[in-house]
Amino acid sequence: MLQLRDIEVISSVVRYYTLTRAQINRLHFPTDSDGRITRKRLRVLHEEGLINRTNMQVVNPAMGAPAYVYFPSSKGCAFLAQELKDDRFLSACTRTPNWTHLYHWVEVAQTHILLDQAIVKFPGVSKIEWISEWTLLNADEKEPEKRFKLYTRLGPKLVCAPDAAFLLQRLVEEDEFRKVFYLEQDRDTTENANRVAAQKCHGFASLYERRMHVARHFPIANVDKFTVLFVAPSPNRRDALCKAFADKPAAKLYRFVSQTDLTADTFLVAPIWYSCAGEPTSLLKNGGAT
Repeated sequence: MLQLRDIEVISSVVRYYTLTRAQINRLHFPTDSDGRITRKRLRVLHEEGLINRTNMQVVNPAMGAPAYVYFPSSKGCAFLAQELKDDRFLSACTRTPNWTHLYHWVEVAQTHILLDQAIVKFPGVSKIEWISEWTLLNADEKEPEKRFKLYTRLGPKLVCAPDAAFLLQRLVEEDEFRKVFYLEQDRDTTENANRVAAQKCHGFASLYERRMHVARHFPIANVDKFTVLFVAPSPNRRDALCKAFADKPAAKLYRFVSQTDLTADTFLVAPIWYSCAGEPTSLLKNGGAT
């Protein structure tokens, strides 16, 4: 028999796309110290076809032995649409994630979780929309720029394809500020940072120049400038990325953070986000827009 918490678990899997047992444990079973109850409920949901699972297939230092990663199922999405009376669940991504990118998507999900937890702490701040790499624009199309909302073709050989994007709204007295943020989850400490900057910078610069962040992604945004958030695995990697982007087009767009500094408490208001000039700031500014 399904429990209310089971519906919440399915909703989280749909919301974040890829979640490990440990992440679900922390979100929905915080007192389940040994994970036994969490594993039992996940087994029930999987056997009922309400969530899917796949294997990490590689040993991850943060997760121990190869772990299951849970992702949405068509049956689970239909169940949520029925129970929560929201047909938007029917368009959720249910594709099996490629195992070679699982760790990356799990880390994107963790950043999404931290953002949601941070927003709860600040009245007047809300996330209007989150667009993932797999958010559909038109399911019947085959070409990625027509099929997916975030994948944006800007020229014959130029695309901008961030890991995710979100629209953050902040109420200040009677004013509403709605700003676009793009997310790049960097977890590669060995690939040259200059190469990453060369691969990414022209897409974001063109996106900004042509205002595609409003025209294509978030039409109700009213803050002209968007910000690209790079989450790096370490302070050294953060600093290398800062330096690499400093002489690239539209360098003012970027903010860099070490994953070691990123928590629900620090995400929005702590000066942990570094610009290409090297000065750390917070995402929320006092008395105005982000």
